[in-house]
Amino acid sequence: INEPISEIILNSFELQIGKVELTDVTGAVHKPQPTLLAEDETLILKFEKQLPSGEASIYFEFVGELNDKLIGFYRSKCNP
Repeated sequence: INEPISEIILNSFELQIGKVELTDVTGAVHKPQPTLLAEDETLILKFEKQLPSGEASIYFEFVGELNDKLIGFYRSKCNP
């Protein structure tokens, strides 16, 4: 996180979101209110408190179809 924030917006095409937790640089665990916007294909994570700048990790529980359509949750290969 480059600067303190209170929300994160992610792509979320054809995903069902369950549990979400963010662990910030201090080790504090934040549980945001997730909002799916199907028309924008986005997920907004709103946090009660501002998140401090620094390294963080997000844990998601989600359901989605793994596909080859190159949209949503999809497989891809990288040839070095």
